[in-house]
Amino acid sequence: MSKDFNSMKPWGMLARCVVNPDHSVAYFLHPENSNLKEDGTEVDWEEVEELGQNVMVQIPKFYYVKKWVEEQQAFIFGVTDKPVDTDYVNIDEWEVHPAFFRDRTKFCDDQDANPVEVDYRYVGAFHGWVDGKGRLRSLPGKLPTGSRTIGGFRNHAKNMGVGWSQFDYYLLYAIQMLYITEYGHPDSQTMIGRGFVDGNSSSIETGGTLQYGNNTFGETTGKQQMSYRGIEDLWGNVFNWIDGFILNKPSVGNISVSNKGFNNNGTGYKTIGSIGSSIEGNIRQVRDEAELGFIPKTTGGSYKNDGLYDYGYLYVVYSTRVATCGGHWSSGSNAGAFYFHVYWDASYSRSNVGARLCL
Repeated sequence: MSKDFNSMKPWGMLARCVVNPDHSVAYFLHPENSNLKEDGTEVDWEEVEELGQNVMVQIPKFYYVKKWVEEQQAFIFGVTDKPVDTDYVNIDEWEVHPAFFRDRTKFCDDQDANPVEVDYRYVGAFHGWVDGKGRLRSLPGKLPTGSRTIGGFRNHAKNMGVGWSQFDYYLLYAIQMLYITEYGHPDSQTMIGRGFVDGNSSSIETGGTLQYGNNTFGETTGKQQMSYRGIEDLWGNVFNWIDGFILNKPSVGNISVSNKGFNNNGTGYKTIGSIGSSIEGNIRQVRDEAELGFIPKTTGGSYKNDGLYDYGYLYVVYSTRVATCGGHWSSGSNAGAFYFHVYWDASYSRSNVGARLCL
């Protein structure tokens, strides 16, 4: 973690907290050790589970810009808590990141939802686990649930109540923006750590980074979980399904996104761009459209050379495809903050594909 960013908004405000089913924050966890509450008393994890609470990372609203600068022959990616004039960005070019528009009064698959600007988003601090009531949860000491379809996990998230969902595309994009602005380098495995990705044969329990609190943690063996500002296993352990992103092909491969009414076929989604054929490999260039963030435009090259991003796959066939992110327990160098895989259809399930609770 860059020390310069710890006192800067929004990075220094990302924090693990315990959130009630009604969306209220019960309390924040200690910034240096998540086994403790902010006041230094111990967390009763059995009580957290019994009360239906979840450990989330609070992310404050921010403004962003993604802009191609011709004279630099490069994209500018920027994050700020307040719009400002810079050498390359005018004050009116900053926009509230689309992740911060939600309707928490409706279920995540409700087409009639009316997203409004919110001050915070919440992402599960841990991979999701489905409890005995069929609810997708975010708790330490749990083996991530796998072998569910994207729609199955969507229903498990709905069982938490209105406003809750699984990991959505815009929220992933927001976290990627925070990372790239902080570290300034696309190779997240080198900058932070490998993650639980090398030569492992199954998933491991959540909570391996509790002792690091809100701090970023990583190492080089590929045998331990990483954490980016409290978000454990942003890559590694299991894939996460991503709602709100669809690739389908009526004639070309249409890329469609949404922040409401999540479904398996893209009904009600907004089409942002298209591709003519499948692309696969290490991401060399990203899409031009601001809302498509780090979605691959071209691939090629060897792992982590020449400033390449992580592995990307957009599979264009005459059927709808849904997205996963991050990588799993044996993804190796494919994994990372920008790993994005759109190959499987909505009927797919496997033990190495899980979900992450969001609000």
